[in-house]
Amino acid sequence: LSGLETLKGLEELSLEGCGEIMSFDPIWSLHHLRVLYVSECGNLEDLSGLQCLTGLEELYLHGCRKCTNFGPIWNLRNVCVLELSCCENLEDLSGLQCLTGLEELYLIGCEEITTIGVVGNLRNLKCLSTCWCANLKELGGLERLVNLEKLDLSGCCGLSSSVFMELMSLPKLQWFYGFGSRVPDIVLEELKRRDVHIF
Repeated sequence: LSGLETLKGLEELSLEGCGEIMSFDPIWSLHHLRVLYVSECGNLEDLSGLQCLTGLEELYLHGCRKCTNFGPIWNLRNVCVLELSCCENLEDLSGLQCLTGLEELYLIGCEEITTIGVVGNLRNLKCLSTCWCANLKELGGLERLVNLEKLDLSGCCGLSSSVFMELMSLPKLQWFYGFGSRVPDIVLEELKRRDVHIF
């Protein structure tokens, strides 16, 4: 990645299948970067320095299986779209509460996640996906997401009925994905009555 640091005006960067990369040191000086895609960089371990990208608005991390410290992400206060998918060591999401400007959050296939206790603090959230997080048991404060329009809980077979009951108090919900989850019939009936699109 050496040489990237000279592209001072770069606004969008996509790194896919860069299997030898262990850190992203050269990009931390790209202060104009708004969108960063990182996919299948299987040896990436170190995210330190990510917090220097203060202008970042969208961050996508897919298949970064060796990452263990996601702390730098929680300092990206301007991020409005965050996707963390197939990140096998992702467990602690308490830092999410710092990202109050988030509008879209995708946590896909992260099987170590058991609780997202702070999701209710993300009041600007319009889209939330935790699909195929099979061990997820808690979504704390889901009923407080009054701006939520799209919710994907497909394959979240560990969620209890009480979590799904909170869906009935989401006034702006338009799309709900619940395939492979234990959604109570009473919830499905109410969502249908409100013309929510169910998949």
